[in-house]
Amino acid sequence: MKKFLLVLFAVLLFAIPVIAQEEDNPVVLTWEDDIENVFIENGHSGTFYNIPDLGIKLLVPEGLEPVELTETEINENGLAAAFVNEDSSKQIIVSLRDLGVDNLYDLSILARDSIGEGFKYGGFYKLNGLNAIVFMNTERDELTAAISTTEPQYFIQVSILPISDEDMNILSGFILGSIQPYTEE
Repeated sequence: MKKFLLVLFAVLLFAIPVIAQEEDNPVVLTWEDDIENVFIENGHSGTFYNIPDLGIKLLVPEGLEPVELTETEINENGLAAAFVNEDSSKQIIVSLRDLGVDNLYDLSILARDSIGEGFKYGGFYKLNGLNAIVFMNTERDELTAAISTTEPQYFIQVSILPISDEDMNILSGFILGSIQPYTEE
């Protein structure tokens, strides 16, 4: 039964967007309604981390811990948070990027053109009310959600790697589905 639910979730994340590739018809996912119960029922656990500088929070599965970032990583590379396992072979990287385009549609074209053959388009999403596109870069072995911000050209980028790792592949849908607006608790 667990395997069936994971397959169903993978279909929600990657098969349905083929139908909903337009910005005005995104796949709508909410943590509480669509994902949280499946995550728990399949024996996963994790912690929500707030990233107030970017106005989001997201679930970080057990086994991944926050990394202290250097000034260079923050100022020059736009990193806002990083979470890695003990040997750094599994990672979630959160950053703010100036990508030179003003909307998600143009960003999807830019990603396709810059990544080339390694680009796999996942479609438009509304993740807990946030507009996003999801794509995979097979050459870098990562799955990325780019989330629009109120400032044109800037996008919050959440990258999960390596996506070829079976655990990270399964957890990636939960991680992306957990991204939501930051709220003070």
